[in-house]
Amino acid sequence: MSLSPQRVDVDKLWGELAHGAHRVLTLTAAKGMPLIENVYKLCTAQPQPHADELYARLRRLLEARVDALAKELEASSGEALLLGYQQRWHTYSLGADYLHHIFRYLNQHWIKKKMDEQSGRGFGTTQVYTPSGPVSNQVGAMPSAVCEVGPLALVVWREHMIACGQTSQRLVAAALEHVQRMRDGLLAIEAAAAPVQALGQCLIKLGSLHRAAPLDLYRKLLEAPYVSAVRGHYSRCAEQWLEAGQPVAAYVRLVEQRLQAEHSLQLRLLDASSAEPVRAELDQVLIAQRETQLLSEADDWLAHDLVDELHRLHGLLHRIGRLQPLADALQTHVARHGVRCLERLPPSDQRDPRRYVDTLLSVSERFSSLVDQAFGGQPVFRAALERGLRQMLNEPHPTTTPTGSGGGGAAAGGSLVVSASKSAELLAKYSDLLLKKPAASSRAASGGLESAAELEAKLAQLVQLFKYLDDKDVFQKFYTKLLARRLIQETSVSDDAERTVLSSLRVQAGYEFVAKLQRMFTDVQLATEINDKFFDWRAQRAIRLPVEQFSVSVLTAGSWPLQTQPAAFQVPPELEVCLSAFSAYYASEHQGRRLSWLHALGKAELRTCYLAKRYELLVSNYQLAVLLAFNQHHRLHHQQHQQQAQTTAEAAEAATVTFEWLQGAAGLAEPDLRRAVVSLLDAKLLLCSPPAASSAAEQMPPGSSSMMLTPMHALSLNTAFTSKRLKLKLLGAMQKEGTGGGGAAGEEGGGGEQQRETRETLRAVDDERKLFVQAAIVRIMKTRKQLSHAALVHELIEHARNRFQLHVPLVKRCIETLIEKEYLRRVEGESDRYVYLA
Repeated sequence: MSLSPQRVDVDKLWGELAHGAHRVLTLTAAKGMPLIENVYKLCTAQPQPHADELYARLRRLLEARVDALAKELEASSGEALLLGYQQRWHTYSLGADYLHHIFRYLNQHWIKKKMDEQSGRGFGTTQVYTPSGPVSNQVGAMPSAVCEVGPLALVVWREHMIACGQTSQRLVAAALEHVQRMRDGLLAIEAAAAPVQALGQCLIKLGSLHRAAPLDLYRKLLEAPYVSAVRGHYSRCAEQWLEAGQPVAAYVRLVEQRLQAEHSLQLRLLDASSAEPVRAELDQVLIAQRETQLLSEADDWLAHDLVDELHRLHGLLHRIGRLQPLADALQTHVARHGVRCLERLPPSDQRDPRRYVDTLLSVSERFSSLVDQAFGGQPVFRAALERGLRQMLNEPHPTTTPTGSGGGGAAAGGSLVVSASKSAELLAKYSDLLLKKPAASSRAASGGLESAAELEAKLAQLVQLFKYLDDKDVFQKFYTKLLARRLIQETSVSDDAERTVLSSLRVQAGYEFVAKLQRMFTDVQLATEINDKFFDWRAQRAIRLPVEQFSVSVLTAGSWPLQTQPAAFQVPPELEVCLSAFSAYYASEHQGRRLSWLHALGKAELRTCYLAKRYELLVSNYQLAVLLAFNQHHRLHHQQHQQQAQTTAEAAEAATVTFEWLQGAAGLAEPDLRRAVVSLLDAKLLLCSPPAASSAAEQMPPGSSSMMLTPMHALSLNTAFTSKRLKLKLLGAMQKEGTGGGGAAGEEGGGGEQQRETRETLRAVDDERKLFVQAAIVRIMKTRKQLSHAALVHELIEHARNRFQLHVPLVKRCIETLIEKEYLRRVEGESDRYVYLA
């Protein structure tokens, strides 16, 4: 082929070119090189190129071909129309791609030059083709924009096949009918999806001519009708399913299946961009509009742990972003179920810390597992579970055993503590059960000590429940007393476990909450150092004590929940020397500090010398004073009968004293002496005879005299005492009394003592709250100077949030108290506004 420009016969060359182009468009065999040569000759012809005429004739040829194809489809309908359109579009679009390459010279020269001219005149290079014709996206566009041959073929198809006549409407209607038949199972999706898929791809390709919005044509002609059809179809289905009386569980399963099926269908037929509109319409019709019905059985499913149904319901509501109503239902159910479980406890278990907390933990574990399995542990449901547990733990509920609110005391003064303090109290006592060494009998019954891992797990659960408490100050009060008992009696199961709990409490409630508890530990740790220094101090001064070992624990007065007022007690001479020596040492080490001896908390070890075996007795100071009083009586008796020779047994038998004499010798108050004597009688170390009895046959059996002792009852050592154990621990009941704990007392009347201590503890908490609120009011008003009642209450609630749930009646009483004390006054004419008085 000659590349030189030459004169040409336009009609002849175009005839050959038109014939070849028609064969290409119909995918009939044609030689491409002659066609390319003719294009080149027409574009380079002399004396004038015929490129513009070539472009115009090519457009008319494409229009004629598309018009012919559209006419062929007029007689078709339904599936035949879709299949016919699919086959014709495939042939045409592929032939147009071939023509684009055949007319490459025209594209690269004349068309490119025209497009550059259009751009230079401000027409822009991006053309927007609408059904009414091509229009530039720039103002002042040419009536007819020039484009390359490939896009020109698409423009012609869009204008003459899609935009003209009813072809597009018929195609979309046929496509929707075809889809409905696939949806109803009349057609296999794999085999029948191709025509609809081809229509969508065709519209997307035609829409790509509009670079700014390439999917507009597809969305307008196919996606929007498809979504509308989905809306109508599933609206009817939802009404039919529910009106047919199907249970909600069946509806949920059916909706889940249809959503999956529709999603698979949409992926097969439509563009990926259509997934969200179709999903949104399905969610609105099948879920959002039926939300009330879907939630109607949620409470029943929660009650019966129907995990599968709840999981499906969660999946549906998650699609529409409406998980909160289901979370609220979970919260309400957890709180209501938990309260019912607590109320169903037998009367004997309602004050049992272990049974009470085990019930709480069972509720927590049950619904925690349900949240993980049914709701995937999502934060919104975790938060709802915590709110429900908090409500269960803090909501007052009727019990058969009062917590102290039924009598006078705090309740008579309008206490705001006792109504919701039961959980805090029992949780603290449960911690004592975990952290205290069990007695031998309970350890044998439970099969031994818990492993470290089991203890750690239970303590973690304990702290988790503590997090939900509103009355943390009530828990703190009881926990402090019980911790003091464990530290003084040295009954903690593990120091590491105690520190672990303190660390966890610090995380949940802050450093201030555990500050005093930490100082208690510090005092115990310093006790060893103090006693070592006391031993060195005595060694330097050659001070000998009348006892083998002597140790002292110095407790900081403000950190320990102990009564510092000295009780009535006559220190035995054997101990007086020890106390005087330590007091002298401590005064030399610490100037200005004063020691107050808490004899009720002391303990001692002594050995018997009047029995066939020598026993070691671990007793309290009060029990020690009672036993040593027999030594004193023996010495007095020996002085009176020093002329007579007596055996040790005979001397012991002669050591008989009255309860009245014993009280004077020990210097104890009558209740303390009674408890000490009764504990020794129960241990069978002492024998008791009524005033009129003189023979051993009339002696009262041990343990029967606890409430029958009178000043003239005769008490004597039991010289026939025997035991399999050589070491006996007798101080348990006495030390429980001394520390004022809330555990089960061993002495008679212990249940009433527990209730009294509980009332006193709650009354103390109530008093502390009043002081806390008054101090907070003064601090706030000192800063703000003037504040409304509502604003003041709001700030006070924030101040007290980490300690207790503040109630408005308490705030009002505290405000009135401060007004009486002239810290505040009301603004004249405004009864709900206060002014701080400096």
